[in-house]
Amino acid sequence: MAVFDPDTARSRRVRLAAVGLVALAAVATAGAFAADPSESVPEPVRFADAVELGLASEPDPLAARDRTRP
Repeated sequence: MAVFDPDTARSRRVRLAAVGLVALAAVATAGAFAADPSESVPEPVRFADAVELGLASEPDPLAARDRTRP
């Protein structure tokens, strides 16, 4: 029968690992709230540059489907 002894070296390592993981999770959570992505604003791109690179605001099939023709 296995007996749990809280003062063994193995249980200390397990407790230390658990405390480390909780601390790491707390730091990661705090970092996610500290780095607010809403404060960063993308730089505007000139329309000519976007057209030159072929960057459309929506895919062509989607644009063609939503167009209404008189």
